[in-house]
Amino acid sequence: VLAFSREIGVNGRLLAIEAHPVSYRILEQFCRLNGLSTTTPVHVAVMDRPGTVMIDDQDIWEANTVSSARTGIGTPVGATTIDQICKEHGIAKIDFLKMNIEGAEVFALQGMKEMIGKVGSICVCCHDFRADRGHGEQYRTRDFVWGFLTDNGFKVSDRAGDSRDFVHDHLHGHRCS
Repeated sequence: VLAFSREIGVNGRLLAIEAHPVSYRILEQFCRLNGLSTTTPVHVAVMDRPGTVMIDDQDIWEANTVSSARTGIGTPVGATTIDQICKEHGIAKIDFLKMNIEGAEVFALQGMKEMIGKVGSICVCCHDFRADRGHGEQYRTRDFVWGFLTDNGFKVSDRAGDSRDFVHDHLHGHRCS
């Protein structure tokens, strides 16, 4: 958040969306302590439709995901779509969208039917590496994300040659001119 907030400057606007309640409180405090006046923290899970999802509440932050919704275990969190968030915050276009939501990226992308055409550049952190490590097939989202971005007019690239498994699952999309 700090790097993006500095990059947009005093005339830019940054929404920092965080679903997990503890992480959200930390984000809010971080923004306040660093005087990030152009950054708006938003406490919600980004999904394909509004409602409530269950988010894991484990001590290991990277394990916190909405995938537990099937088991009913975890902390309930309000959910909405990127389209709805943009409407509520008066956002007509997104210059850059970064998404790192531990396997829920398919749901989030499906919830931006209106806004996807108004995104200039996007980085989606897929988590196939977690599926490869045996954490569950719900993390295998890379192929869907690549196809979704391509179908919506993005030229997609990755860093497949990077030795860090989590880095080569980051997909970068830029609008084709």
